Amino acid sequence: MADVDKLVKRCQNSTIKMRPVLPLGQPISIGAVGYLEDHAFRYLGTCETMLGLPPGQPLKGQGQPQFELVSGKDVHYSTHAEGQTSEAFGVIANANGAVEISFDSDESFLIAARDVSVSTMENPISLLQRMLDRFSVNAWKEEYCVVYEIGLAETYTSVISQQSGSKLLLSADGSAGKGGLSLGQLAVGSRFEQQKGALDRLIAAHQVPAFFNAYKVRDRFFTGATTETAASLGRHSSTDDIRRILGSTESPFERV
Repeated sequence: MADVDKLVKRCQNSTIKMRPVLPLGQPISIGAVGYLEDHAFRYLGTCETMLGLPPGQPLKGQGQPQFELVSGKDVHYSTHAEGQTSEAFGVIANANGAVEISFDSDESFLIAARDVSVSTMENPISLLQRMLDRFSVNAWKEEYCVVYEIGLAETYTSVISQQSGSKLLLSADGSAGKGGLSLGQLAVGSRFEQQKGALDRLIAAHQVPAFFNAYKVRDRFFTGATTETAASLGRHSSTDDIRRILGSTESPFERV
């Protein structure tokens, strides 16, 4: 079974600094509300439908032209030029060539993204008072989180192994025979052909939310005194008022 903990931690500690969207290909946007279950985002609604507040106009962050993350030497590949046969699949490569990827472990994974644009919620703390207010009437739970950052990939490939010895055959985009390209660069521009074994996969998807960050309220804010104070705040209280009245000199949120 895939080591999703390792995948998420590696992704969060990488240059992308976000977690991968799981399940693969799930629609997600800034302001989405849900909770995490075994690292899968379980959608409940939006900050507008659940809190009555819009997420606001997102800020554009620094994107990445190329991102690649591989579990390790347990993932390896070979390329096949036109006319060559993949022994594992018994398929002859077409004019663009083919890429055959092997996953030796049931904990192997590969993520590759091209042209990732990043968008971030400008002012998440503006939601805090409404979260605590909803909590006081049992309409919000401690584990709920709000998506505040999204990494949208122009092209995205992600493969998570569920079985040792799984294999994947991709039809390349013509670059397979050029040499000097990494596995991620080959995989992100290829098309799915066949697989053997159990793999969760999303191959060369376009304009897909591939990564995200979410905030949940720190546990100490879910106390009777704090939620009562939050309920007394006006609907249009400023961010400065919310920070001052709730005593949130530090961030009231923690990244999940």
